[in-house]
Amino acid sequence: MKIELSKINSEVEEITRKNLISEISLTNSTLTRLGGYNAEAYSSELELAELFRTQSIKGVWRWWVRAILSGAAWEMGAGNSKKVVEITERIMGSTKRASRLILKLTLTPSDTETVLPKEAITILANSDEYLKIDENTLRKCESKINSSKVRELKRNSFISDTLPPRLGLLMRDKDMNEKELNEKLQVYKPGSLKVHIQLRSRDKLSEDELRVAYGALLLAMILHGVGSMTKRGFGHFQIRNLKCFENAVKIYEEFVTQINQAVNEKTEEEALRKLIQTATDSAKRLINEGSSSKGLTNELPSTPSLTSEQAFRLSVVRVNVWDKSRQERESWKLLRCLGLKTEDEAQLKLLIKLGRATMKSELRKMCTSVSSGEPHTWVLGLPRAYVKKTGYFLTANQGQHDAGRRPSSISVAPLKKLTDYDWLVAVYGYLSSDWPRQISWVGGRGREKVIDTNEKIKQSFNSIFDLIEGYLKG
Repeated sequence: MKIELSKINSEVEEITRKNLISEISLTNSTLTRLGGYNAEAYSSELELAELFRTQSIKGVWRWWVRAILSGAAWEMGAGNSKKVVEITERIMGSTKRASRLILKLTLTPSDTETVLPKEAITILANSDEYLKIDENTLRKCESKINSSKVRELKRNSFISDTLPPRLGLLMRDKDMNEKELNEKLQVYKPGSLKVHIQLRSRDKLSEDELRVAYGALLLAMILHGVGSMTKRGFGHFQIRNLKCFENAVKIYEEFVTQINQAVNEKTEEEALRKLIQTATDSAKRLINEGSSSKGLTNELPSTPSLTSEQAFRLSVVRVNVWDKSRQERESWKLLRCLGLKTEDEAQLKLLIKLGRATMKSELRKMCTSVSSGEPHTWVLGLPRAYVKKTGYFLTANQGQHDAGRRPSSISVAPLKKLTDYDWLVAVYGYLSSDWPRQISWVGGRGREKVIDTNEKIKQSFNSIFDLIEGYLKG
């Protein structure tokens, strides 16, 4: 029996085309940290960098599917979490059934790099309270720095000046050697992660199921990001090319084109809202199958949900990361002398600004008058406790304090680079009732206050959202 390979290949290609929903090409636009077995992006012992994997997307994608469906159910007054779970599992699969959608990733190989020059890492490894810089380096940089000021630079001040807050926290341990510091500072730099996604169906999905799933995938890539510290700007991607082969999702091509071509905050936000609205409209039709709409409920959603303005806020702002202070810090002058590239400096300054936008010390400066402990920032996530045992804690038994754990309600997502120092950034967040009922704020000199989150969630969320928005615009 003669086997006709050309005929078999032709038939395979035809089957593949029939099942193909879309192809998406992505490139990371900000520094990206993908955690491996030891939660670091790179292992010096194995000499391996953690790669971008399908699992990196699947969990985030499923989260957005559920957020879209939960928002639709809440707006319709359904309040039926079972229906949300049922539809999510019907589309995305469960422990009992496979997903009806297949995600295939193709990654262009790339290497991680350190965010700081090698010589700067060596200096940090050898430093205790103050930076220890050898005389040869000082002579080399003599014309570019103030040597006497650099000699007085504290190690922690240098870290605070030049690293995003979350990354800087990982560097505070003075006992870390150069190898350990090198591992923690390994990242994929912008443009080094090129990912091609093929989305296929395992069996036939309805138009609304496809629109919810595909809209969730796009939002996961545009707003959520991949890896660690994504809520503070790390690990974000830009869609470079998108092709839709299913009529049900072709409408999204227009929205992504508008997002990529936007040159100001207004047009960018409008395109994002159209994408969100298309996905939520389909979700409402799925939720409404076999039931009648009861209308919007007065209670908050029980979990983070993509809704109208009542429980979800979105704002796109233009962020300038140029240092406007008259006298630039010596830390940056030293880094440039040690070999910091212009594009790396711009990235660090972007992520520093995004990180500082969620710090209480920075937001407090924007308040004309504040009472004790304000502005309260617990909506930005737990743990939010500090070295001196101040901050926010869960109230445990016998008055003991537990730092707790809960993700931030508000995130920042870099969307598009306009110039070397100007970006369009999305600030977005969810109002939901899944917070611990009571949180204790502990201040200096033994001051303490119990916060009823049910009473304060709306006020705290909106005031902090406004402050972050204002900080980023400044």
